[in-house]
Amino acid sequence: MQGRELDLSGFAPANHEALPDGAGDLVDEATDAAAGALGWSSPDAARAFLLGRGDKPLAALRVAVKLPPRPAYYSSNMELRVEIDRGDVFYDAPGVAAAAKAKRGAVRRPTFVVYAKDGAREVPLVRWATTIGGWKKERTEEGEVILKYKESDVGTRMWRQIIAAPAWMRPDSTPETDLLKENQDGTVALKRDLIQPAYRNAYGLVMMIHHEESRQGEETKWLDHGIRTHGSGHRLYNLALRLSGFLLAHRATVTKGKMRAGYSRTLEHEGETIQVDVEDRGFLYELDPPVPVTVLRGNVAGEADKPVSKIELPADTTKG
Repeated sequence: MQGRELDLSGFAPANHEALPDGAGDLVDEATDAAAGALGWSSPDAARAFLLGRGDKPLAALRVAVKLPPRPAYYSSNMELRVEIDRGDVFYDAPGVAAAAKAKRGAVRRPTFVVYAKDGAREVPLVRWATTIGGWKKERTEEGEVILKYKESDVGTRMWRQIIAAPAWMRPDSTPETDLLKENQDGTVALKRDLIQPAYRNAYGLVMMIHHEESRQGEETKWLDHGIRTHGSGHRLYNLALRLSGFLLAHRATVTKGKMRAGYSRTLEHEGETIQVDVEDRGFLYELDPPVPVTVLRGNVAGEADKPVSKIELPADTTKG
């Protein structure tokens, strides 16, 4: 904008060429047009403009600016689809995978692309770095804590719902230690920020469930395999908020409202009992029709072509 560039290297995928027929930066173009019409060609020019308008230079400012025309695909009901490329996938145990990645050098990271239909062609609107499955701690029915690989489903899924301010309800397989923290006085407390709606929640401020469509005769069932696109700090974060807002503005939606959870669990840890109660699951919007999401297999790298069933952890690693 006005000769300036934003450094997005920490967020955007750095190892990909530009996508063909990609959408232009419409925000940049509109900002440049507005700044140019106001004469804000440099910081000094903008400062002089504001200083010349008194103590409250923007209080009563109203300016008519001719902005660039909107692209043909832009509307209140856009035909969209999403493609998630898992990139280079390493099924090896964590230490072996880290060594394989270091030896490989350039690793193709997972990416997330939103496409808009424009007549006979598709226009990539945004591409962002994301994350896929990996090794996670899990408690077995016997009470043993192990590492188990959480796979990101490959194939076609559907976003049918947008859940704003979601609560995260712990699966029974989640170790209690992942939900607890030690206070300064030595007592144990629940990590409520991980569960209750907030930006530090495990899902962040918004999530979309990856439903799989299953047809049985004339009946359609929607299977939930536990995979979500969501906005926590390591998965899309601010982009998830912008994406969900974009979907609400540019897709037909039905506002359903607050979802009841009725979730209640009791955690036992080293003689202490902690009660977990979640009343509300979030605020629900339904997309009509759903947005198709295609998850590509990617390139299975490393030595293993599939993860082992489990990795046993030393006893002292299950406490934190």
